[in-house]
Amino acid sequence: MPVPQKIDSLTKEVIVKLSCGDSHSMALTKEGMVYAWGEATCGQLGFEDLKNLPRNADGRVYQPVPQKVTALEKKKIVEIS
Repeated sequence: MPVPQKIDSLTKEVIVKLSCGDSHSMALTKEGMVYAWGEATCGQLGFEDLKNLPRNADGRVYQPVPQKVTALEKKKIVEIS
């Protein structure tokens, strides 16, 4: 079972919501920005380009650290799930 850890790349962000699933997670900032990480095989992270992402031991594409979902940058997101 994974152990929760501090995410250094988000320490300067004010996180107001966090959504954690079986294989991916998302964080919502006070400013309405969304960060996502975890498995990205089916597009669940919202990233447009997956070709440069690494693959896990099962060969599935994943984002190892939180990355801003740029497709949502011009929108103020108020909820994630």
